[in-house]
Amino acid sequence: MSDWLEGIEALKAVKKNQQNSEPVTDLKFCRVAFDRLLFDDMHFIECQFDAVTFHESVLESITFIDCKFNKVSFDSAQLLNCSFVQCSLTDCTAVVLFSEELSMVDCQLTRFDATRATLKMARFVKVTCVDVVFLYANLEMSATVQTTHQHTNFSRANLQKAAFQGIDLTTCSLTDIQATKVVFSECELDGLDLTGAVLTNMQCNKASLQGVIFNTCELTGANFTDAKMNGAQMRRSNLTLASWLRTELRDCCLDQASLVQARVIRSDACGSSLLNVDAKQSVWHLSNLSDAKMSGANLHQADLIGADLTRADLTQATLSFAKLDKSIQEDTRFSIGAKATIMPANDSYAEFILAAS
Repeated sequence: MSDWLEGIEALKAVKKNQQNSEPVTDLKFCRVAFDRLLFDDMHFIECQFDAVTFHESVLESITFIDCKFNKVSFDSAQLLNCSFVQCSLTDCTAVVLFSEELSMVDCQLTRFDATRATLKMARFVKVTCVDVVFLYANLEMSATVQTTHQHTNFSRANLQKAAFQGIDLTTCSLTDIQATKVVFSECELDGLDLTGAVLTNMQCNKASLQGVIFNTCELTGANFTDAKMNGAQMRRSNLTLASWLRTELRDCCLDQASLVQARVIRSDACGSSLLNVDAKQSVWHLSNLSDAKMSGANLHQADLIGADLTRADLTQATLSFAKLDKSIQEDTRFSIGAKATIMPANDSYAEFILAAS
């Protein structure tokens, strides 16, 4: 390894390699200000950067391979089509960084501050993140796979159309995120507080969301197929057109939520609380609603064919034009004189006056 290069010597070394289109290899840079400069189509291999700044510089088509960054600042820099491969970045900052198609593969980020950074379409593959900050960052259309997050702060970040595959996010902060069409496929988010988040058309296939707090969230069109959501809270959230297929929903709280035209198919919501939910035109085929608390629910035109309503409480619920199997009513509590539509064996519908519980 070479001696440390500082100041003008470091600038000359980089400029020489850039002019000769040669990779910068095995150099050590210390206390260098690479500020307001243009770096284009270069490769840095096995280099070290200590207390180096790239303030307001433009780095285009730059590749860093097996490099170490310590206390390096990329604040207000532009990284265009840049790649970091097998690099470590410790105590570095990228505040208000602008990047396009940034790629990080097999890297280590420790105490990395990317507050308000633009990381649109960034790729994170096999990256270990410890105490990383993406506060207010734009991660739109980014992709994260085989990556470890410990105490990463995504608060108020833009995660629109971002994709996370098989990531454990249980120690992370996702407060007030904007995440339309975000994908959390096979991710772990157990116990997280996402109160007030915008998660329209979120995809959570095979995700673990047990005990997650989704209170007052915008979850229109969310998909929870094969997810585990036992104990989750979704009070006063908008779940219009949401979909649960083969989902574990035991002991959840959806009080006062909107489930208009939602589809809950072959799911287990035993013991869940759905007090005063608006679930008109919803579908609950073959789902377990035993011991569910549905008092005051609006189930106008809801389809409950095949649902298990054993000991469910539907007192004061609106059941006008709802479809029920006559065979499952005996242990269910209804208000006196409530009306529903019953499907007999011949599949013809007939209005039925429910008896008192």
